[in-house]
Amino acid sequence: MLELSNFHAPQEGIRHEEPNTTVYINDREVGKGILYITESLLSWVNYDTQQGFSLKYPHISLHAISRDEDVHPRQCLYIMVEAKVDLPDVPLPSASDSDSENEFEDADTPITEMRFAPDNINNLDAMFQAMNQCQAIHPDPQDSFSDGG
Repeated sequence: MLELSNFHAPQEGIRHEEPNTTVYINDREVGKGILYITESLLSWVNYDTQQGFSLKYPHISLHAISRDEDVHPRQCLYIMVEAKVDLPDVPLPSASDSDSENEFEDADTPITEMRFAPDNINNLDAMFQAMNQCQAIHPDPQDSFSDGG
């Protein structure tokens, strides 16, 4: 479960730090703050409240750059998280909201969509690359591939 709580910015293993990043959870704006992409966690802290959250990489099932403003009004780093969100005024999508065509969703696993929209969209590629590097450090244990060796 993901909860918004008092938060201290990470000090170690920072691969990318992106100020002025607005977070949207399930298409609902949470606030603006600093995104930290570290070797062990993806973290964000709100400027106004000094509250934030951290995600462990194994809970992040997908990350991508979203530039299609028909899908979301701001270009962003899109994250799909296999976790329940417990933030004020940020509802989980209900079963009626989801498309029955989505073959990737497991009915027992809550899925949360998060978007990290930086004011400086020129940094989206750097944010994506940092995510790639950090997720490579933490492979999903369920994705076991043999090297065929």
